[in-house]
Amino acid sequence: MIDFTADWCPNCKANEALSLNITSTRELVDELGVVCLLADYTHRSPAIRSVMEKLGAPAVPLTAIFPAGRPNEPIVIDGTYLSGRLHEAL
Repeated sequence: MIDFTADWCPNCKANEALSLNITSTRELVDELGVVCLLADYTHRSPAIRSVMEKLGAPAVPLTAIFPAGRPNEPIVIDGTYLSGRLHEAL
């Protein structure tokens, strides 16, 4: 799972507080063996932007889940969301 975020993005901070950095998500991530990565777009990295565009969402916030059994079919969640949506995707 990759969390595309930026320090200047209030919606990113909302996702972090309400969905990503909460106990139930951490427990589910541990249970499922999810590897979590952070793509920090604070300084508008062209490389990170390129990946976001390939995922069909050229703006943050963006969360991409690459399932182990089908890594070429990522689950993309863009915009703000609640933990239930993330947990269902995981």
